Amino acid sequence: QDGPNYLGLQRCTNYLTCGFNYVNDDNIAIANTKILNLFQVGQAAIRTGDIIGTKGIIKLIQTAQIIPYIQAVGRNAWKISDKSDPTLAANNKEYAEGAAFA
Repeated sequence: QDGPNYLGLQRCTNYLTCGFNYVNDDNIAIANTKILNLFQVGQAAIRTGDIIGTKGIIKLIQTAQIIPYIQAVGRNAWKISDKSDPTLAANNKEYAEGAAFA
């Protein structure tokens, strides 16, 4: 699961959203599974010329893809809050990563 959906795999272990039964043993992010399924549905809609359906699928894909980004922001905020010195100077990396995903 490399590529554009790799972030979902990274965060699913933190938020227990791996696998179909929310069991981290599967190592497949539920968000990634949904996104890949939506890509297949979108591909079928494009092939059949269903423009309105394709537009709806695009919106669903966008909605599903935002989940790992929200989880990444939360993860970096948690890392900062867990430190004894939560200042920007002491946590440049976490602040930068959180800002990049926000």
